[in-house]
Amino acid sequence: MPVKNAVLENIKNPIILCVDLEIMKLKRNIAISENGFLFNPETGDSFILNPIAKEILNHLKEGSDLADIKQLLLDRYEVDLVTLEKNMEDFLEMLQHNELLDR
Repeated sequence: MPVKNAVLENIKNPIILCVDLEIMKLKRNIAISENGFLFNPETGDSFILNPIAKEILNHLKEGSDLADIKQLLLDRYEVDLVTLEKNMEDFLEMLQHNELLDR
């Protein structure tokens, strides 16, 4: 199964996302439901996650480091390293832009 870009869809505007490999942590107050609904109580923004985005964010929320998440995705999906790293970099930038990460 080829990996697809992780998509975080703002209820108002869809945004294509994906992740880079430095230490990042999801803010503690971010809520992620079982069906992929994400809520940021600080801003009131709501998002819908695709399964890969949900998987990445759940690992970040658990404190996994990005190198481990990258390896898990490489093992689980048919994706080359360059594509995965570019997607992860883009994803982290979008998470940061949407104020979902602590630095």
